[in-house]
Amino acid sequence: MDVAGLRRILSRRRDEFLIAIVTAVVVCAIGVEQGIILAIILSLLELVRRQYQPKDYVITLDDKGEPKYLKAAPGVQSAPGLLVFRFDATLFYANANRFVDDIEALIHKAPDKVRWLVLDAGSLDDIDYSAGLSLGGLFDFADARGITVALARADNDLIEDLDKLAIKKRIAPEHYYGNLVDAVVAFRADKAPAS
Repeated sequence: MDVAGLRRILSRRRDEFLIAIVTAVVVCAIGVEQGIILAIILSLLELVRRQYQPKDYVITLDDKGEPKYLKAAPGVQSAPGLLVFRFDATLFYANANRFVDDIEALIHKAPDKVRWLVLDAGSLDDIDYSAGLSLGGLFDFADARGITVALARADNDLIEDLDKLAIKKRIAPEHYYGNLVDAVVAFRADKAPAS
């Protein structure tokens, strides 16, 4: 048994360490084939768990223009009137409602009225049909509140998926940005409506 390797795994990924220990016990107690099958099943379950409960962030820019990732929590905003949101998982039927609920909660609890919602798509590589419907509901929510929705760091495949899901047209062409800095600059240039 590679004890040093297990220590390295434990220091970096506790969940993977537990899978390795359970697999080792099953291999020793029952057999190699059963241990391998169990390791595959546990690894797949862990992958689903990570996708179902991904980390999400509100992003701000520091004084140098570098992104700073804050844990998404009620009351956190990127700047007064701006919410830049990052969801670290593929959007699919099992996590799409959480994605929408998290954003709506951030908007409701923001210290200032949110004028712009920028979705950081740097970690999104796919959106399934059900997630597309949930995303459409989020856009309805934003429209009803007069919130401009923008998309930053989306690759061509994701934009193609958004087009197929009839979501692409819900974002104005000028609100697609190659990076977060350009999106924030555009927000700052957009003057708040007079109250």
